[in-house]
Amino acid sequence: MNHAMRNILQICCFFLSLTLCGQNQNKQFCVDPTMQKPLNDSENTMYCSSFIQAWIELCNMHDGTIMLDSNSVLLEQLNAVKVNNSISEDFLVAKAGYIKDSIIADINRELEQKFQISKSFGDGYNKTDIISYAYLKKQIEFYYRLQDEFGKEKLVFNGSDTVDFFGLRYPATNSVNKSKLIIHNYKSNDDFILEIKTKDNKDQVIIAKMQPESTLAASYSSIMQRVKLNDTSFIEEGEMLKIPYISFSIEENFRELKNRKLVNPGFTGYTIREAKQVINFSMNGKGVSLESEGEVRALFAIVENSPRQFVFDKPFFIILKEKDKSEPYFCMYMANAAFMTKR
Repeated sequence: MNHAMRNILQICCFFLSLTLCGQNQNKQFCVDPTMQKPLNDSENTMYCSSFIQAWIELCNMHDGTIMLDSNSVLLEQLNAVKVNNSISEDFLVAKAGYIKDSIIADINRELEQKFQISKSFGDGYNKTDIISYAYLKKQIEFYYRLQDEFGKEKLVFNGSDTVDFFGLRYPATNSVNKSKLIIHNYKSNDDFILEIKTKDNKDQVIIAKMQPESTLAASYSSIMQRVKLNDTSFIEEGEMLKIPYISFSIEENFRELKNRKLVNPGFTGYTIREAKQVINFSMNGKGVSLESEGEVRALFAIVENSPRQFVFDKPFFIILKEKDKSEPYFCMYMANAAFMTKR
């Protein structure tokens, strides 16, 4: 194709962002950019706010809404979000603009300033091409390192997969350390919420073992309502905490937007050609690390009486949010052991 005759629209977002059901690992995961997809008992479902941020940046170039040649539930959900304030600017780069206005240089200048990295967008652009890009990165350290030596003890997830884990074998005797692991609204060994305090005291790490609501959004709302009850306790002698190690690196294609044509006035020459997402996530006894990259291209014409046990051996939620924000920047429903280390 003659590059001089094409327009390219590229949406990039670093961190968890696109929505599609995973095509590898036997469709055991799904990434949901709006937290509105119905949860599936057998799928791990993930959300991060970066795709919404990239979408908003693009919408701001198109009178607040992206219009495509055919409508969809996802498109309506994306366009319904006008503002996203889930993450502080120190941890986010989000920009959209034309190649002719040096958008790539602007993006890399801010990436270098905030994260000491740069992004290669490849070659073959012309001056009228558009890039919308968002990068989000978090490295979260727990207040103190949790234990990973449990001898011959096991964690069997969902009754079938024996997985590696970290946690607390003996409760902290130091009152300060003890207060860094908070149990919210304990109802049973299968229904409780754990909050792990962090070193920077800025982020909240919440892990909830409970029956899911219909969607991530509904589940998140239910979890936070329970946290606000101030019904708290700490892990005591004879009680044990076990959390599976979580680690994954995946790349997914977002087929629902592929080959869709923009019909916004002034942008009718653009067609979404490619959408992909790279996600890296890990959680261990030290803390949580999250990073991911996404890209969309458009080309022209293309029980209380016994000791409590805080064991995450059944489906659970992981929530990451900043303490002063109402919405999470990461939310995941862990339904299966696909992202756990099996023994």
